[in-house]
Amino acid sequence: MTPTPSPNSALEWIGYIVLIVGVLFLVGSVVYVCRYKKPNANNLQHSHFMWAETIKSAVSPVYKSSSVTPVEDILTDEGSHAQASVMDAFSLWKLEPHLLTLTTLLSESDDKQVWRGVYDDEVVAVKKLQRHATTGPTWAKFVNEIHLMMRLDSPNIIAMYGLVWSVPDDGNLHLVFEFMDRGNLSDYLTHTRTSRNVDLWTEKLRYAIQLIEALVCLHEASIIHRDVKSKHVLLHSSGDAKLTDFGWSREMDVQVLLTQGAGSFRWSAPEILEGNQYTVAADIYSFGMVCYELDAHHIPYATTYRPKTVKPLNEFEIIQGVRTHQLHVEFEVGCPVADLANRCLQHNPTDRPSAAQVMQWLLDLQ
Repeated sequence: MTPTPSPNSALEWIGYIVLIVGVLFLVGSVVYVCRYKKPNANNLQHSHFMWAETIKSAVSPVYKSSSVTPVEDILTDEGSHAQASVMDAFSLWKLEPHLLTLTTLLSESDDKQVWRGVYDDEVVAVKKLQRHATTGPTWAKFVNEIHLMMRLDSPNIIAMYGLVWSVPDDGNLHLVFEFMDRGNLSDYLTHTRTSRNVDLWTEKLRYAIQLIEALVCLHEASIIHRDVKSKHVLLHSSGDAKLTDFGWSREMDVQVLLTQGAGSFRWSAPEILEGNQYTVAADIYSFGMVCYELDAHHIPYATTYRPKTVKPLNEFEIIQGVRTHQLHVEFEVGCPVADLANRCLQHNPTDRPSAAQVMQWLLDLQ
């Protein structure tokens, strides 16, 4: 059970909420709706999810608090109008708890689980936090991801169906989203490593184009994903590839560029590793690394070794090598995306192309 908060901590929490509600009031009218092309018919195709599309333009901006009370406590605290206001958007997306069944644990980390489940006879994916992670920064990151998914509308970004809480024996918040039946791009590349050849590039180019289309959507909304890699691209047997995992994503204020590090260091741009300011160009660098994965069928620097030894580089050596511009990935001869990827991997972020430019170049390769 969640410990009862002290009067002082409760007052401090309410103070945060009042401040957040003020921000929501000022910027709540700003909506970033990305419609690069008409959503796939497989998205939100059943009647019990269709209503979600109608409220994407009404949800509030990203919630950035680092201290958040579990959702069930917020919703049962009728004495705080501020708390109820913060949860308005969540309430609009609430699904019926008794219709959700978790069937198979797909992945698990220290702070979260992802399940395959069924909601009203529809196969879905469900993300929820571990019980110990339902407060503090981890909870805030999860709420941030949910708010972004509420507002994004693109056929190349994973679709959110809704939220469930008050599940029997588990009051945790459950994020329900579309299930992609072919796993992630990283697993696909691992499984096809021994058979990689020119024939696979038709499929791999399609995945690359769909990924860059997702980034066009984000960047047009001034949102930086900050953790682009093959593991965060989900695949479907229909041929679709969709970007997921928005826990690290942030809106970019043109007046205050981001400096906080995030994401996975093997895919991170030099400016992030150096602790410098960065923009959407950091995502373009990471996209270049995904192009390397498409070519090599393994993660960046997996086959890079220390001079005169057979030992792979450790994390510190990779970070130092990228920061000092001494470490680079090398593409196979004849790789169709090598030139484009190398432009994306320029050390200076101002030398990298935009997502829209990359998309056009990839379309020209088809």
